[in-house]
Amino acid sequence: MYPNVKVKQEALINLASDIENLNDNNLIQLKLENTLRNYIGKVDCVILGCTHFPYLQKMFEDMFGCDVLNSMNLKLDKTTVGSGGVEYYTTGDANILDKQINILFNKNINSIKIKT
Repeated sequence: MYPNVKVKQEALINLASDIENLNDNNLIQLKLENTLRNYIGKVDCVILGCTHFPYLQKMFEDMFGCDVLNSMNLKLDKTTVGSGGVEYYTTGDANILDKQINILFNKNINSIKIKT
């Protein structure tokens, strides 16, 4: 359909774990710059293909200086808001999830830890 479009895929090993563990952004940026150095300044658009990656949206925008699409924006464009409530559950540390949601979406939540 788009014969002139070239898509490159790059695995970002441990990036989701770095985000989940709220690792230092400066260290994350160094890892990204090292892994993606061959693409910086050479692409027209970046697609963040993991639900964790919107946390680093600004970092990718600053690094590449082009459009950066993320899975959250693509998903939200297809949904509507209803009148129901939302509850957050995790099998991990509820405090970490609460902090992640606050950082990503500027929402204060109280998630519930469930046993597995």
